[in-house]
Parts: sequence; C-alpha cells; structure tokens
Amino acid sequence: MARRRARSSTGTAALELADALRGGAPAPCYVLLGGESFLEGAALAALQEVLLGENPGPSLQVFDGRKAGLAEVLDELRTVPFLGTAHRLAVVREAGGAGGFALRHGEALAAFLKGSPPATSTLVLVADKLDRRRKVTKALLAAATLVDCSPPGDEAGLLRFVRRRAEAHGAAFARGADLALLERLGGEDVSLSALDAEVHKLASAAEGGRIGVEDVLALASQGSSEQAFGLIDLLGRGDVEGSLKTLQRILRDGLVAQGGNRVRDPSGVAMILLPTLRWDLTRLLRARALLSRGRSPREVAKECRVFRDREAFLARARRADFAELRRRHTLLRRADVGLRSSADPAGTLVRVVADLALAERRR
Repeated sequence: MARRRARSSTGTAALELADALRGGAPAPCYVLLGGESFLEGAALAALQEVLLGENPGPSLQVFDGRKAGLAEVLDELRTVPFLGTAHRLAVVREAGGAGGFALRHGEALAAFLKGSPPATSTLVLVADKLDRRRKVTKALLAAATLVDCSPPGDEAGLLRFVRRRAEAHGAAFARGADLALLERLGGEDVSLSALDAEVHKLASAAEGGRIGVEDVLALASQGSSEQAFGLIDLLGRGDVEGSLKTLQRILRDGLVAQGGNRVRDPSGVAMILLPTLRWDLTRLLRARALLSRGRSPREVAKECRVFRDREAFLARARRADFAELRRRHTLLRRADVGLRSSADPAGTLVRVVADLALAERRR
C-alpha cells in the first residue's frame, strides 16, 4: 500500500481524521497536538477503528513518552503485523515537554520517517504542545501529519463542535437550539466531553432527528450552569438579599463539575462559579459597546448570543456604564487571584456577590 505524504502544518482536525483515513493510505506518523482530551480520544479511536478494527490486540502498543526509548518504539514499528491483522499502531503518550520523547528523539524519528518506514505500521505521538521554533521539532513535524486537538477558542468553535457531534449522533439542531445548549451548560466554560454527552442524550430523544429549543430546555442537564444563571439573574436585578441566599444554597449543596461530580468545597465552588460570572460580564461589556454604536436590540442579542431573558439582559446593558463594568471586571479578577491563597473562600465569594448586586442596585 502506498504511503500518504505528510500534510501541511495546518494539519487535520481531530474530528475529520476518520474521514481522512478512509479516503486513502495512512501516513507513517501522526502528531496529535493541542491537549484537549475528548479530541485526543476521538483521534485515537479513529486511528484504531480504521487501521486495526474493533479488536486490535497486540497490534496496538502504547508507550509512556517520558520513559520510552527510541529503540523499543522503532522495533515495534518494524515488526510485521500479527496474523489476521494488516497494520500495527505504536502510540507514544506524553511525547511533548522539555524532556519528552519528541524532543529527545525528534531528529532520529524524522530520519526514520523520511526513509522507507514500513507501510504496515504507524507511529502516533500525543503532546499538549511542542516548541515549533526548535530545529528538531520542525524536522519531525515536516515528516509527520499534524492532527489538531486544540480546544475551540471561542463560542463559534463550540457551536461548530456541537453541530458536528449532533450529526455524528444522527441528528441536527434546530435554529437557536445549539445556542440554548451552550447557555444551559454555562457558555464557553464547559468541557467537550460534557457537551458531547448532552448532545448524545438530546439526539437519542429527538423526534425525527431534530433537536429543538424545547428539547434543550426540557432535557439538557441544568447542573452548575443553571444554578449560576439563577444567581446572575438576581445580581442583574440588584437583589442583594436574594443573591446572598442563592449563594448560601450553592455553598451548601455544591455545584456539578466536569465529569458529573458534585463539588462542595468552597474553593472548588468558586472555581466553577467565577468563570460563569466573568462570561456574563464579558457579554455585558460587548452589549454595551454595541448599543453605544447604535446597534439595534435584536442585533445586540444575536451578536452576544443571548438566548434567555433577552429583555432583562438588554435592560442591564442599557443601564451599565463602561467605568462600572471595568470596575466589576477588576473585582472578579482580584477575587480569582485572591481565592488561590484565601483562607476563607466562602467569605470572599460573599463579598464579591454582595458588591456585584449593590452595583446593579445603584444603577
């Protein structure tokens, strides 16, 4: 089987790797770069499914890049596939870092890959990041195919992800339903694994393969994001007493973290709650800027991705001024820094929530 040449430095998106593998011969080496665990898992699953099938057995060998030697990995790649299998896969995890496998053996690997590597074996290097300025890294990446496993950088990327996952699960989002799901789960502060689990659940229950807004509101998990949104609603109304009561309930009951575990430790609660508050403030800043430039309320709501309680959100944006919003941003940033060394994280949260609610009341 002819080898596919290494792709350009832009690489292949992790969720597109399976299609690329089915479209032709595999490359001699793939570098999974970016560190997002769901995307890494999806890329590895695609390589295993397409190249090895459901039961890879000894044809799949996994190495720890912090400990593995070059000779043992190359020996694995040179080994003829076992009877009944057509390919071998050698996966080196933790291949990045200052003392990682890629940096220690990059030049030798590049020479091996540029020679005549066996067409029946594929090397996979998994790394959060690699220093592309290094000569050894450039040589390795030039001989390999890069697979992008970086997390989405913004809301648009998350929307593309949930739509792609809905398609993979045999469904599609109706207009606005994908946005509703992101808001339900806490905006941009949610893991791809959690998003995929919710999309799978919604797709399984969707009639005719269509996931509507009503399905999201009825079936999607509420978890920590919904509790945080309840607090945001009270803060937006300047309800100091209600905000503090809600915070006390959150501190008592805890919040659901990524993976479904409930966190009750005040420090852990703060690390979940503060990003959602910052996300809301960022939307508010953007909305205020758009309104000041004469954009219509409908345009502002669309660009700021406001799905729920639009009128209340727009009223907050109209009342706000930039100096006050910047002050709140500074308050949240200081709280974030202070919580890392605070002996009283619950007290810090109480002061932050009271200050934010009082700021809305003064407006």
